[in-house]
Amino acid sequence: MVGLQEQYRTGLAALGPDFADLDPADAGRSPRRGTEAFRALLFAHACEALYGDPVYGGNRGGAAWQAIGFAGDVQPRGGPTSRSSTHDWTVAAVTEFDCDR
Repeated sequence: MVGLQEQYRTGLAALGPDFADLDPADAGRSPRRGTEAFRALLFAHACEALYGDPVYGGNRGGAAWQAIGFAGDVQPRGGPTSRSSTHDWTVAAVTEFDCDR
């Protein structure tokens, strides 16, 4: 099984050394470069970054969720550490003195 790093190295090399220098309009009009598998991998990762939970670094501020009317994860598994929910997950600190009551 080929790892993701190797898939990216191979896929980017197949795009050619000039691909990054192409004007966006020219890149869109140029014949498709790379393999179908690499384009599918890029599409899947772009979707994950765009629509994933903002706590993982993509979808900054939940902008993509707002655009599609998705309120976010309303019952996250992570509870207090999740930032994606609108629910107030604030937890009061418990000290050793609280346990004596």
